[in-house]
Amino acid sequence: MKAGDIRTKFLKYFGDRSHSVIAGSSLIPKDPTVLLTMAGMLQFKPIFLGLEKPAHSRATTAQKCVRTNDIENVGQTARHHTFFEMLGNFSFGDYFKKEAVAFAWELLTKEFNIDKSRLYIAVYEKDAESEDIWKKDMGVPAGRLIRLGEDNNFWSAGPTGPCGPCSEIYYDLGQEQGCGKKECAPGCDCDRFLEIWNLVFMEFNRDESGTLTPLPKKNIDTGMGLERIASVLQDVKTNFDTDLFREMLKEIRIRSGKDSVITQVSQRVIADHVRAAVHLISDGLTPANEGRNYILRRILRRALLHGKKLGIASPFLNELSQIQIGSDKGFYPELEKNAALIKKTILDEEVSFGRTIEQGASQLEAMIKRASSGIIKGSDAFKLYDTYGFPLELTKEVAKERGFSVDQAGFEKEMGRQKETSRSHASKKFALGKIPQVKGYPSTVFTGYDETETEALVLGTIDGYLILDRSPFYVESGGQDSDRGTIIVEKNALEVSSLIKTAEGVILHGISGDLIPAKGEKVRAAVDKQIRSLISAHHTSTHLLHRALQEVAGSSAQQKGSSVTSEKFRFDFVSGSQIRSEDLKKLEDIVNEKIKEALPVKTEVTSLEEAKKAGAKALFGEKYAGTVRMIRIGDFSLELCGGTHVKNTSEIALFRIVKESAVSAGIRRIEAVSGRAALAYEEARKEEESRKAQEAGQKEKAKLQAAALEKESALKAAELAENRESIGGANFVFGLFRGYDHSILKSMTDIIKSSVPCALVLLSSVAEEDNKVSMVAAASLEAAKRGLSADKLLKAVLSTTGGRGGGKELLAQGGFTDSSKAQEIKRAALEFINKNANPGD
Repeated sequence: MKAGDIRTKFLKYFGDRSHSVIAGSSLIPKDPTVLLTMAGMLQFKPIFLGLEKPAHSRATTAQKCVRTNDIENVGQTARHHTFFEMLGNFSFGDYFKKEAVAFAWELLTKEFNIDKSRLYIAVYEKDAESEDIWKKDMGVPAGRLIRLGEDNNFWSAGPTGPCGPCSEIYYDLGQEQGCGKKECAPGCDCDRFLEIWNLVFMEFNRDESGTLTPLPKKNIDTGMGLERIASVLQDVKTNFDTDLFREMLKEIRIRSGKDSVITQVSQRVIADHVRAAVHLISDGLTPANEGRNYILRRILRRALLHGKKLGIASPFLNELSQIQIGSDKGFYPELEKNAALIKKTILDEEVSFGRTIEQGASQLEAMIKRASSGIIKGSDAFKLYDTYGFPLELTKEVAKERGFSVDQAGFEKEMGRQKETSRSHASKKFALGKIPQVKGYPSTVFTGYDETETEALVLGTIDGYLILDRSPFYVESGGQDSDRGTIIVEKNALEVSSLIKTAEGVILHGISGDLIPAKGEKVRAAVDKQIRSLISAHHTSTHLLHRALQEVAGSSAQQKGSSVTSEKFRFDFVSGSQIRSEDLKKLEDIVNEKIKEALPVKTEVTSLEEAKKAGAKALFGEKYAGTVRMIRIGDFSLELCGGTHVKNTSEIALFRIVKESAVSAGIRRIEAVSGRAALAYEEARKEEESRKAQEAGQKEKAKLQAAALEKESALKAAELAENRESIGGANFVFGLFRGYDHSILKSMTDIIKSSVPCALVLLSSVAEEDNKVSMVAAASLEAAKRGLSADKLLKAVLSTTGGRGGGKELLAQGGFTDSSKAQEIKRAALEFINKNANPGD
């Protein structure tokens, strides 16, 4: 049975048994506590925690998951993956243990026709009820029932909260796959017993003391890995032998020209990592150096390194991605829609990593040259990794080829130090942003779409946060910044310093000051209208810009994120190259034209299906509820959006693009301003242009003055050369000026030396601003041979006038501060010549 048929059969089985077949969620979760979707239950976590009411009492899903905590094991074992699909069925206060066990047993033994004698069950050692169900109702012999402790068979979402025992179903792969020990059974570290399904019975709530209290409603959460059940039903030794990987591995073997046990690990890593990357990019990630985007980058670069080990010339992953898309597009049609984006994103990363390898290689070469005792220092290897993105595996490989090793312990020490720093920063950030626990309060009625002031009732306070029954304050969401304003109690205005919206929809108003309104007191919540106006103008401008981008750059220029504040907004979008300056001008012109047209901005609340039919654009990767808000701007733009907007584009007044830049591979960013912020920007820009023009004028004037001075000094140098004095067998040239700097004096000595044989030159100038005297002495080679060198001449003069300076035989420079001694310069020079000149050759 093919994997796709297994998935379909699983969903149909539970769908036929009153389970709502729900689409799996994005790999980019809404849950802020995790970077990526790692389990099938994640989208239902708020229900299990009692934060949301379920829309269905029963559900079934096929959920994409990504885990990288044990990425080093991928390819090394038969079962480890970064990307996998989890098939699951869920009950929210409906059925419980007996039904969940019966469903699982029937599906495995009747629908999938798995031999019952190959199935083993592990139960929690204290869960006698589950053991009885397996024995009496399912007929599982005692010899195939194993009791395991809390570490194996008791599930919890954390140290406190919903939890419960679980039953794991194992498939016996046979004695030949085992360790040979007599006591070998499910839970053993060997490969004999393969866990294929875990049934979690959430029936308790654990408090901080560890006490378990029965939940009022008991839930079921199960998970079966598609890759594992496919290996069983297709009767193959490993997950990589299933049809999920077969075509990809075949292509890798063709490209590498290698097929052996030695190359098997690298082949599997590449196949697994390409599969993960395809789905991560399709769900909205791009390779970068932070957060979940770094996970994507790491996966791609590991695959490239293994390609290098196989001798495959890069780039090649982008081409393999199309095989994965072809394999998965039937169940995940978004892959085909995003095929071009996926291929280009991977190709850009391959090219980028190629440059990284080149940069790191030159640094590594230098490290090898200075390595002592044939060992590259761990700190050097870590610098390569941390600064240049050069993987430790590659450093070790190159070092080995050159007869060197790497101090891995030193590397791990540096890595540990960095992780400790990161944890410290993360804990501080968590402490600052901790959301108070909110229970027993209804969702706050948001009135901010229609008004900026609201009469409200105080429902209570928690940790300094005020809870109202109604509020006009928009809380940061969808890229739009939170409102600012005040809460007025009688005649006192309390500033709203922060806003938080809980998962239950309760708005928490952080207020400054000692006055805290009492529960039941009436207050007036007032949004700062000026700031709201700026934010709304910016938000509506993002919609206009998005539509304009489609016209100028094509339909592929899809939005990838935004940030809207009162000061400015940024808009991230898909683009493989920099937007040309002339196209940026076109974007500005289009948006400003729509502003001048005074288009009405209307909000329509409708169903998601109706919005799609109307052609409303949605931000890919966002999860929308059944009811959505459409923002329609004339006939120009139609998007799904939950933010605040102007009523008419004429309110925006002006739009200006401030900057266009790269964010990461395939993603560009436009920063812009609208409304009063744009007018202020325009005024500042004009002032800057005026200042630059004035500076340019001053520079031009200075340039002309310098040219005139240069011409003047050249004429004077020629005049001095004509009036040279022959003394001591040399031609002495002296000049005293005002307002010439060292560079002009040196230029003059060059002119004189070029036209005067056996020249000895001493030029001085008194500065206009401080009357300090600058001097340049120069000598031709012939004069120096006669004992008349420039450095000796300068030294003799300075000893008479005071000052500092120095140089070499042919050129010396210096000066002194007492300009009254300027007239003594020539006398001192002549004395030096008479005293030091010799006849020469």
